[in-house]
Amino acid sequence: MLLSFSVRNFRSFRDEQTLSMTRSRRIAAHNANSGPDVNPVTGVYGGNASGKSNLLLALRFMGSALRDSHAKWGPDSGVPFDPFRLAGDSERSTSRFEVDVSVKGVRYQYGFELTAEEIRQEWLYAYPHGRQQTWFERDSTSAEQWHFGKNMTGKNRVISELTRPNSLFLSTAAASKHDQISALYSWFSNDLRFADHGNFNSRLQVTLNEIKAQQASADQLKRLLKVADLGICDMKVINEDAGARRKMLTILQSAMADVDQTEGLNQALDILAERSRTRIELQHSSSTGQGAVSLPFDTESMGTRSLIALGGPVLQALRLGHTLLVDEIDTSLHPSLVAELVRLFKSPTTNPGHAQLIFTSHDTALLGNLLGNEPVLDRDQTWFVEKDQAGASALYPLTDFHPRKQENLERGYLQGRYGALPFVNMQKLVPQSRNPSGDT
Repeated sequence: MLLSFSVRNFRSFRDEQTLSMTRSRRIAAHNANSGPDVNPVTGVYGGNASGKSNLLLALRFMGSALRDSHAKWGPDSGVPFDPFRLAGDSERSTSRFEVDVSVKGVRYQYGFELTAEEIRQEWLYAYPHGRQQTWFERDSTSAEQWHFGKNMTGKNRVISELTRPNSLFLSTAAASKHDQISALYSWFSNDLRFADHGNFNSRLQVTLNEIKAQQASADQLKRLLKVADLGICDMKVINEDAGARRKMLTILQSAMADVDQTEGLNQALDILAERSRTRIELQHSSSTGQGAVSLPFDTESMGTRSLIALGGPVLQALRLGHTLLVDEIDTSLHPSLVAELVRLFKSPTTNPGHAQLIFTSHDTALLGNLLGNEPVLDRDQTWFVEKDQAGASALYPLTDFHPRKQENLERGYLQGRYGALPFVNMQKLVPQSRNPSGDT
């Protein structure tokens, strides 16, 4: 479970910015559906190119660095470095990333700083009994680069000697099967999930895998489709027979036996033959009395397909207690459907595993009362990103403005009361005419 995330000098974030998932006790006290400590949902708003997506990308980069720096970053390849580029000194400064997470009841504070050449600093603190324990600290600029606390057991010195300057210690330790850091590493590798709006096929594949493996998820997705009032009365999940496909592919392989350089293709065909193909057909209610009519998935509207593709990652996160990050959650979806997805995470009935949803959006309906008696997002679940005149992104919560309980948050945001709105200068779209003298 994510408690907070901080980033500095990464893409549009020049100065350190922190996203906190900790609940406002005053707001939580009035909301019986949420726990008193950590928010299950956070929505991030801001104009186009304000830096909303960069916030999610920063957390994604941190996870990929932890997973890949030891195995995939070459010894002489340096470090993937993407600093704030609109200030000359930023490329000479370090980028900083830090998370505060709770995994299996233990709080961890982990972070690192890096340049284009090396990991400059890295640290891990744990709070197994509510009090801080220093597990390790790393500083490449110090005479004593490594410090391991007494509570950090294992072959730490051996692993530190195997850790390259451009690799994270935790990445090397995980490859060495260091038991003590396995829970934190697993959170980054398994529990932190991303659903890119630009990768529709990736989302859809998660949905197919989820409903194929979990009948409860398939049933819940059916209920969600009915709630969406799309005219869909049922959903069929069709698993094509793998044996029949193997026979077909065997015939194809036999026909290609005399063709040169077919080894790679044959290997691909073998892989395909081992997998049964899963596809979805949606059944629509018919007004002609002929019963339900099945339509191929590709003929459905983009909104329907988007809901199904996002439904898999959402249902999987709810089932396994993941922290799910979704960029532009409202793409091709009606505000009522986005609200329904958000409510799944806010309700302890549908989210018993304390999953989290962090998303970016332009859908201001979630801030108002049009979708229910109360706003879908609580005031401490709403954050904004805004760029200053230097092009640097600033992240801040709605609670900084201390809005009144009955304040119309949607209208306040659209009126510019909380900032994070694009400035649209229509005059720049109007050609300027000149008089014969050349004056404007």
